[in-house]
Amino acid sequence: QIYNEAQRFCHRTGHRCLRIYGQEEIKTQIEQVAKGGDLCVSTPGRLWDFVSAGIIEVTDVNCLVLDEVDRMMQMGMEQFIRAVVDKFGMPSKEHRQTLMFAATFPPEC
Repeated sequence: QIYNEAQRFCHRTGHRCLRIYGQEEIKTQIEQVAKGGDLCVSTPGRLWDFVSAGIIEVTDVNCLVLDEVDRMMQMGMEQFIRAVVDKFGMPSKEHRQTLMFAATFPPEC
């Protein structure tokens, strides 16, 4: 759903959207990543797979958006998100915008 909306917003702008999900064929996704992209919609685990393998670089991220972050935390995805943000050259929070959306936030956040 988010990817489809992103495509609508990027239509005729010259910006390219990528979709990186665990349920889809890795080879097809790698081919799409090789063509380049401006916006990447991804699940945390697959994003970590691609970033840790050097398939996707995060050094030029301007805006990081985490949707349903409460569900990600419940599912144990925090370690993958923190690794992508902290260990692969993503700009610091002072040099990127971070948006988090959730129906509820646990007290420890």
